[in-house]
Amino acid sequence: MATETYQPEFWADYETDLLFPPGAPLEQELRARKLSQAAFAERLGCSRALVTALIHARRELTPELAGAIAKELGTSAELWLNLESAYRQALQSRVPTSATA
Repeated sequence: MATETYQPEFWADYETDLLFPPGAPLEQELRARKLSQAAFAERLGCSRALVTALIHARRELTPELAGAIAKELGTSAELWLNLESAYRQALQSRVPTSATA
């Protein structure tokens, strides 16, 4: 027996695909740890400008940087890379068809 997911009619009026860069949870995590972007950049061995660019989605997250972030925060690189991938795919799906032709 197949199970259907109930979706109320009003649900169609809401945007259901959340779009946020991996920098959003990174920024929240830094705030929770009371860690400045400059201090975090120093721990990663990169510039504050790079951390700021990641937080504001002006730079893509590389596997090397994801590994460094994961090591510093006690998470996995896959977590950060999956966030980056999902963000980029969501951005791509929002590009109008005429813009990609």
